[in-house]
Amino acid sequence: MVRAQRAKDGATGRIGAGTRVRGRIAGEGGLDVEGHVEGDVSLEGSLLVADGGEISATSLEVSDLLVEGTVRGDVRAQGDISIASTGSLVGSVKSATFSMEEGAHFEGDLDNDFELPAELLELAGAGKRR
Repeated sequence: MVRAQRAKDGATGRIGAGTRVRGRIAGEGGLDVEGHVEGDVSLEGSLLVADGGEISATSLEVSDLLVEGTVRGDVRAQGDISIASTGSLVGSVKSATFSMEEGAHFEGDLDNDFELPAELLELAGAGKRR
């Protein structure tokens, strides 16, 4: 889903490998981070943190996030947050959907609305009656 959103973003900026940025980043399009960012990020588009890329922030606000590298900070996404097998995310997360590949690392709090399967709802209801 994140890759589909990236196609809709239009213009996508890029912070290349070997580049280090300090300060707040804000924009209307998407952003690919292959280097290092130290500072908050606020984008109307999607954010890709490539394998080898790193973001350290207090807050990240994006439409969608794909983590193949390392992210440290609280993330709020309007859409999807996906962590690839090479990715690591440490911080609180709030999004519409959240997914992790096998081998991915996540450490933090997850705030996500989801529906329980009918079997679990039945079990939860049975537990309340006791």
